[in-house]
Amino acid sequence: MSAEFWTDDVAALAISTPISEIRIDEFPTGNLRRLQNVLDEMHSDPETATAEFERRYWMLRRLLDS
Repeated sequence: MSAEFWTDDVAALAISTPISEIRIDEFPTGNLRRLQNVLDEMHSDPETATAEFERRYWMLRRLLDS
């Protein structure tokens, strides 16, 4: 994973914002795609593949799919 991966707002949202505070309808389409890409990249990275991230990953994916 590159260092820049962790520096943008979308990556921060993916790893730290409480799910209940994420308002998907307020995001531009480009940022939603970026969030999905960030989640998928993190999900496939063994360093971030913890049980907690796995749970968060699926919660965010369900939110994006709704």
